[in-house]
Amino acid sequence: MELDQGAVSVVVVDDDQHTCETMARLLNRSGYQATPLFDGQAALAHVMGQDPELLLIDHLMPGLSGTEVIEKLAGFHLRTVSVLFTGMNDKEVVRNAFRAGAVDVVFKPISLQSLIQVVEQALALARESQELDRCLHQLKDAMTRLFPSTQMPVVTESSRNAVIQIGELEIDQEQRRVFCDGQPCDLTALEFAILLHLARRANQVVTHQSLARAARGYRPERWVAQVFAKQHIRNIRRKIGDNAQSPRFIHTVHSQGYRLAIL
Repeated sequence: MELDQGAVSVVVVDDDQHTCETMARLLNRSGYQATPLFDGQAALAHVMGQDPELLLIDHLMPGLSGTEVIEKLAGFHLRTVSVLFTGMNDKEVVRNAFRAGAVDVVFKPISLQSLIQVVEQALALARESQELDRCLHQLKDAMTRLFPSTQMPVVTESSRNAVIQIGELEIDQEQRRVFCDGQPCDLTALEFAILLHLARRANQVVTHQSLARAARGYRPERWVAQVFAKQHIRNIRRKIGDNAQSPRFIHTVHSQGYRLAIL
């Protein structure tokens, strides 16, 4: 994906001033507009006021932690996507970061090449998510005008060339939309990528690492992938009306991953 880096604003936050300024300088040299900040409160105020495209923030800082900043920002309708940096190899930190709304968790130290890769992947996810939101709103508006009653249209055979259908679950690969029981489901770009990966391997066990790689573009450590997949599968189930205890679609395979069952 080609990015217009000249228009991309990135905020880098770390209480280690040298590390923070070094990362910002490297990003600026790579064509991004990076702003270094050194505490969580300053980051919160800046992001709420400027709405940058990307927030790169360290977890462990005095006052507000990086995770707390991400969680507070989640309550506002901002375009900003957040990536948490941490030097702590701790499952709870990763779990809390994803729950707060981070799209990725990256372990320090990180090389310049890896830093640029993380930034590009996060921005690609952000733009894909914005496009999904736009398409979903357009779809809802059109359906409201065409179908004022609660009854929703059924997808016809002629429009199913790019649609994967599993029971009452329909995944439109071209339009990147999901329907369940005839109703549109408001999935994020990450959630859509995970569900599509499962659907293309229906009735097969898909590992946590495979799901994480499909959604994020690279293969993280096993336990990080497990936390990542578990959090997003929980959200997907809620949005498509599935239940982990009595699943209609997504079945948990203990210690391995998940399986999307063909009914």
